[in-house]
Amino acid sequence: MKTPSSDLFRMIQAMSSAEKRYFKKDSRDSHTSHLFDLINEQEEYDEEQIKRRLRDASFAKNLKVHKNRLQQLLLKSLRAYHEEKTGRSKVRVLLDNSEILIQKQLYDLAISQLDKASNLAEEFEEYELLLECRSLQARLGQAYRKVKPPFLALQETAALLHNYSQYALVNEELSRMMNAPSSPLEAKSRARKMQRLVEEQILDKDYQPASSKAMRSWWQSQALLAKAKGRDEEALAHSQAALDSMEERPKLIQAQAAAYLKLLMNHFSFSLGLKGEEALWLEFEKAEAHCKKHKFLYPRLLHLHLLFLFYWQERLEDVQMAQFLKERSLPLIKRYGLEQQAILGQLLSLALSPLYKGRHFGELQHCMQLLQGLELPNLRAKTIDLIVYWESFRAGKLKGQLAEVEQDLKGLGRQANRYPFYEKNLKLLLQLGDLSEEGQLDLLALYAQQLQALPKDAIWQEWNQLLPLTDYWEAFLKN
Repeated sequence: MKTPSSDLFRMIQAMSSAEKRYFKKDSRDSHTSHLFDLINEQEEYDEEQIKRRLRDASFAKNLKVHKNRLQQLLLKSLRAYHEEKTGRSKVRVLLDNSEILIQKQLYDLAISQLDKASNLAEEFEEYELLLECRSLQARLGQAYRKVKPPFLALQETAALLHNYSQYALVNEELSRMMNAPSSPLEAKSRARKMQRLVEEQILDKDYQPASSKAMRSWWQSQALLAKAKGRDEEALAHSQAALDSMEERPKLIQAQAAAYLKLLMNHFSFSLGLKGEEALWLEFEKAEAHCKKHKFLYPRLLHLHLLFLFYWQERLEDVQMAQFLKERSLPLIKRYGLEQQAILGQLLSLALSPLYKGRHFGELQHCMQLLQGLELPNLRAKTIDLIVYWESFRAGKLKGQLAEVEQDLKGLGRQANRYPFYEKNLKLLLQLGDLSEEGQLDLLALYAQQLQALPKDAIWQEWNQLLPLTDYWEAFLKN
């Protein structure tokens, strides 16, 4: 769970090794640098431990102030590290240079910087920044003598931005409608609503895409609309057109790395069910390779992993799924998962069964701990706690958690009749904690016989979705 006091820890955890080295190289304050090292060493944030380990007592006393200073220094370092990494940041630097030169009344130098900025903004399709360039050029007035009057160029850029924003807005709204949960009956009416939206916002107004960026948004919108109507191959063709449009311009891919990754992930989702296993793997690896070139994109790969697991959960053997999770997904989750909590909750839930059946118990335990740290709905949280208790018993570590089990049982109160499966399991765990190994086996065997007769309450159903109960108990009795 994120808290204001853990924000700095989360920021440091999200930094790459190269970003950390860059910060350390330029760090001149030994106390702040030491605080950075202490936080960086932690796997879970522990402020009391940091206070104990700080060398300077007065520094520890004012830790809140120094944490805020460190956070500002980290942001400054990250800005400097990334200032030439994307097309947007390159334009931003040139604009900042122009502002400073205008304040110094060095107009000829400012114009030179602005010309470079506007050329890059056009090349990289950064229309918001291009508008800012045009605005500064207009401010220069007579000092800026070009063929086209600056205010006319400003007006044209504003129209270009408005045109793109219309297509982007429609695409965003269609995407929201497409991803909203719906029944088969609602899915039919959803397609009609999506068609109506496109007609009202685009077709009835006779809009034409005024830029390749607007055209890509339009292709993506058409892909979503075709998908909603069940025309999957048509959807894939529109998605491919959007992807081709960007891949024709390698410099644009470099400058708009995040936008390109989004296109790759959308194309992967449109490809599911139409392309073979080998082709899908190539799509997946293409997105992964792109993220290796632009490491700041790695957290977004978790969404691609989620799509992959949703599709393959009934097509791959559990052993293959477990291998994929262990080698590819879990390293990403460990590094970036806390920044993607909505996706993490879904992804971890899909991971439990394959990891258990693949006998990767260490990885399973790690997933369970992460799930316990998320803000889950009450029902899911209770189920996760119960599985954790049983996993602790399987690992011979239940005694350390018996107090928590007892506390949970007491906390049930009036809810006990709603969760008979939960209550019975907690009582059984307390009994097992006091019995010998032989007694535990006898009691487990008896409980396994009664299990099928238990009321199918909410937690039973929830558990069965995460880890099939029959398989789980059969494995318990075999062990």
